[in-house]
Amino acid sequence: MKIEQIQINKIKPDPNQPRKIIEELSVNTFKTQGTINPIEIDEKNMIVTGELRWRSAKKAGLKTIPCRIIKGITKEQRLERQLVENFNRKDMTVYDAIKGIKSLINMGTSSPKHGNDKLIQSTATKLGISRRWLHENLKFEEEAIPELKTAVKEKKMSVKVATEIMRLPEPKQQKQYAKEFLDTKKRGLTQDSNRVAEDIARINKAPKREFDKRLLQTGSWIQSFRGSVTDSRSQMERTFKILAIATKFIPAMDDKQKERLEVDLDRFIEMLEKGKELAEKIQEKIE
Repeated sequence: MKIEQIQINKIKPDPNQPRKIIEELSVNTFKTQGTINPIEIDEKNMIVTGELRWRSAKKAGLKTIPCRIIKGITKEQRLERQLVENFNRKDMTVYDAIKGIKSLINMGTSSPKHGNDKLIQSTATKLGISRRWLHENLKFEEEAIPELKTAVKEKKMSVKVATEIMRLPEPKQQKQYAKEFLDTKKRGLTQDSNRVAEDIARINKAPKREFDKRLLQTGSWIQSFRGSVTDSRSQMERTFKILAIATKFIPAMDDKQKERLEVDLDRFIEMLEKGKELAEKIQEKIE
């Protein structure tokens, strides 16, 4: 493949470039040094790799840019080279990467399902990424609810956190958890997938109590409520004692411990406010 100086205005970007968010490089470098590394184009002067350099060189006012001309490149080879370059630069969003890899897999004859281990291994090797990363992200792309996909696309949540939330059995549960995750200060812990994994495991292990309609018919729900209040009161008093003790240790906590404590306190306050709201509604009906 030979390298030629091609006029910048004759070069055009690839509309199917997998990276959709492109931030230009420093224009000053191009003004003083020019383009050091050549970009890759096909016979029709469409960019294969190097769109970022082409955009920045154009903005810097350069008239020509060094190009490596690749002849006879297929769509699959083009996409593969674009993905490899973007992975090496590490500036491609996870969402764009997943979509691009899925497109690459779909160009072949194999199924893109995340359960196809041989396909995953060969694709990961070809792109120079880990098999585990590819498996996890394909699973996310295929099975995640829209709310999780949007959160990842907008960089409000990592894929690791999203896949942990996907362990909740019902889409409705996933949607609710994602909403709470984004609405509270948990947003600052988006990369702490271990923390979310622990929380999801706790939720999944919690006994599921079906509401007994007979309670309404017999009025025995009042006895059940009293028993629940008694149990909750003793647990709440224990929680208050722990919080009182915790205040003495706050100065010795590191930033991560304080952040986690703040999240737990937010959830605790939210639970109290929800209980207060329900109690006030019942009181209004009694009065």
